[in-house]
Amino acid sequence: MDVVEGSPRAPVRRVPHFVMPPVTVGPAVSVVVIRRVVRSRMEEMRRCYRSGLRRSPTLGGRVTLEIVVQPSGALQRVTIKSTTLADPAVTSCVAHAVGTLVFPRLSAGSLVIDYPLLFVP
Repeated sequence: MDVVEGSPRAPVRRVPHFVMPPVTVGPAVSVVVIRRVVRSRMEEMRRCYRSGLRRSPTLGGRVTLEIVVQPSGALQRVTIKSTTLADPAVTSCVAHAVGTLVFPRLSAGSLVIDYPLLFVP
């Protein structure tokens, strides 16, 4: 699970701590590659979250995204599988940011990824 930290009062100056539980995704692509690709949009996700923190300084929660990757590496879809984050604009913004990802070509078939993100004020 990745942790997305933010502060409405001042820019975040430290590097956030990222945690993701062990995930089995099959032989098509490694967890390391999945993390690297998703984290390439981490700054966009932080911007989404920080806009929510300006509206609600104690906003926090978990968002699990379902990411479906086509064999070409292009995304078929990104959906919000579950969320405890009480700001639909933030969850929508995060899903949109992730929707621009491109993965390496897969060795076999499509890939479905459940990707948890924890948002901590």
